[in-house]
Amino acid sequence: KQRDDLLNAEDTLLEIMNEMDDVMKEEFQVTFESIRQEFQKDIEHMTYSQGIILIKLIDRETSKTSYKIIYEFRGKMRAFFYQSIAKMFKYDLKTEYDPGGSDKEIEKIVQLLENDEI
Repeated sequence: KQRDDLLNAEDTLLEIMNEMDDVMKEEFQVTFESIRQEFQKDIEHMTYSQGIILIKLIDRETSKTSYKIIYEFRGKMRAFFYQSIAKMFKYDLKTEYDPGGSDKEIEKIVQLLENDEI
């Protein structure tokens, strides 16, 4: 009896988690579309360096690479496709933010901005 209850609880929990995933994906789509409409022109006119910084800052703010975010919300094939396109332009969506190393200067600027010092 106890085993059956645990198995039923596990099934219920998995159902709830799947429903939450679906809701999160829907919310992501709505948010993504809103952000895309608001910032598309700015992103299209970014320099190469600004694109690199954006990819790094996405990782900083989400603790996930751009590739991982695309993979989770759009799927493996989409992530691979976007990574391939990015690589053609010498970007890497798997780039991680390194605040204590190569991104030390960016981190200093971000900290100044977050503390309203600039």
